[in-house]
Formats: sequence, structure tokens, C-alpha cells
Amino acid sequence: MGLERLGSGPGSTLAFMEGQLGSPVEVAKVNWHKNYAIACERMLRLHLPREDPEVLLSETIKHFLLYTKKAEDDPQQGQILQAVKHLKKELQELRKVKKGGNRHKV
Repeated sequence: MGLERLGSGPGSTLAFMEGQLGSPVEVAKVNWHKNYAIACERMLRLHLPREDPEVLLSETIKHFLLYTKKAEDDPQQGQILQAVKHLKKELQELRKVKKGGNRHKV
């Protein structure tokens, strides 16, 4: 199925995506990981007292990596992987601080 046969309506865009990426359900499953990672990262930046930053960082990293494995052709892949690298450093620093803080508690 070539682009010339698709036309220009919304249904044709969906047909093109399905032909290139799989069914809309599969595309949605892949995008869910990216969206969840973004949501976790935003919650992290809000510094909500009831949310554990270590869990939010871990979830963000995990789901960005799951997304990049499934969406290898995403033009933002390099940027996402750079963000993951930075988030891993943040997580490492957070764990150091937590570990160091636990030693001073009685």
C-alpha cells in the first residue's frame, strides 16, 4: 500500500500508521510508556511531599527505556536516551543522599 493510494483524510492517516507501525492499539500501547514516563517526570518536578522521588525517577527511566525499545524509529530517540542518562545520574545522586542521610538517623 503506497502513500499515493491513501488520500488525505483522517482515515487514510490511520491506515498509513497501521501499515507502518502496526494496529492503532499497538501504537497506543507503545505511546503509553512514553506518556507515563513524561507524567512521572512532571510529578517529580512538582516536588509533591507524598510522592517518593526515587520511585518516580525509577518509573520514568523504566518506561522511557521500554518506549525506546518499541519505538526505534522515533526521531526523538536520541533526546530521550540523553534524558534517561541524566535521570540515571539523578537517581544515583538521590540514592547516595538517602544512604548518607540514613547513617545520621538514630
